[in-house]
Amino acid sequence: MKNNETTHRFVLGGNLTVTLQQNAVSTTKAILRGGIDYYSLYTTVYFPSSLQFMVNGLKGASVQGTSSNTGINWAALLVNTFTITDKLTLTSNGGLTLEAKDQNNILSTATQLIGTQTNLDQAGAPDRHSAQE
Repeated sequence: MKNNETTHRFVLGGNLTVTLQQNAVSTTKAILRGGIDYYSLYTTVYFPSSLQFMVNGLKGASVQGTSSNTGINWAALLVNTFTITDKLTLTSNGGLTLEAKDQNNILSTATQLIGTQTNLDQAGAPDRHSAQE
């Protein structure tokens, strides 16, 4: 059996804080946050006909798949801190967030391979599945 996978991942995030006003008892800040998470996978799996679970005429199987996922998030916040005394501080905040995800997956399988073929095009029974979000 062979299982080859190639994976790429990239994660990046950032934060920006800006003080909008500040005095002896109050501070107001704007906070912007954002990030991205990208992931891709390519996989190839081959199951030769000599494996014990290759029964009922499967004659070997080949699986090839790709996956590409991207997640993005953004947040914009306003935070106000109000100091009443040395021992009492009130903090309030409000804001907006956005989260988006793009996911694309393709999985192709094939059985009834001829001899030692691993190519999906050479199989007797190909099948392809795809999903997108």
